[in-house]
Amino acid sequence: MKINFDNRIGIMQGRLSEPVNGKIQAFPFNNWENEFKIASKIGYACIEWVIDSKGIDTNPLFSDSKRKTINTLINEFKITIPAICHDQLMDIALHSKDENTASYAYNILKKTMETCENFGIKYIEIPLVGNSSLKTDSDFNNLVKQLTKLDKKAKKYSIDFILETDLPPEQNVSLMKSMVGMSVGMNFDMGNSAYWSFNPDIELNQIGPWIKNVHVKDCIPDVYTVPLGDGSVNFKKVFQHLNTQNYDGLFILQAAPASFGQEIEVAKHNYNFTKKLLIKYYES
Repeated sequence: MKINFDNRIGIMQGRLSEPVNGKIQAFPFNNWENEFKIASKIGYACIEWVIDSKGIDTNPLFSDSKRKTINTLINEFKITIPAICHDQLMDIALHSKDENTASYAYNILKKTMETCENFGIKYIEIPLVGNSSLKTDSDFNNLVKQLTKLDKKAKKYSIDFILETDLPPEQNVSLMKSMVGMSVGMNFDMGNSAYWSFNPDIELNQIGPWIKNVHVKDCIPDVYTVPLGDGSVNFKKVFQHLNTQNYDGLFILQAAPASFGQEIEVAKHNYNFTKKLLIKYYES
């Protein structure tokens, strides 16, 4: 069966701009408006918005004066914003044992949900990796408690929290089963999975029912991100599994940042690389 992927391939904000202070991922303050035009020209359907360590106070998504500009860009270039990657919460953990930190993170998420309504954003990704990894039972329980408190508001705004963790698949299943009926799902990052040497057959069979968003990138164990096709990701297995499980969501390019001045060419290559493999393995 022929599938149209034209409205299902997006790109992470910042991948169409020069790197910010050498960071792998950061909000492109000097070029975010132009990224809509570039993404549209290449063929991307959407941009996953980034809230980095500078936080919500400086991000245009939360600026009354920029709201009209963002919606004008969405309408002009037909580029939607389906999701936010909330990297700020890597430094301010929602499940922190420190009550002030946990409360601050909770309020950040409340404000983020409220602004999502202005732009039709449906997913807020909470990275639970690095500084915000779930390392103890207390972390696990605190996270569930916080998301439970936020669930009523999430349902009001038709928002799903999508969690990206460094946990093995069986622990992710336990996490999801502890929040049945809530507006919570998983973000599957195939590059991170390869980096941690998870078996895609096992992982996707176990967490497949909860996947609501997919990040496309390539990694080598203990080396991290490399250009698409140069790493350990088995794209055939990943895409075939997602197809078998009837995943019908987005594929967001979060591939290795390009060399200085090569951002647009690399973004074109990554779009074509991904679309070609999706057509090949989803339709086979």
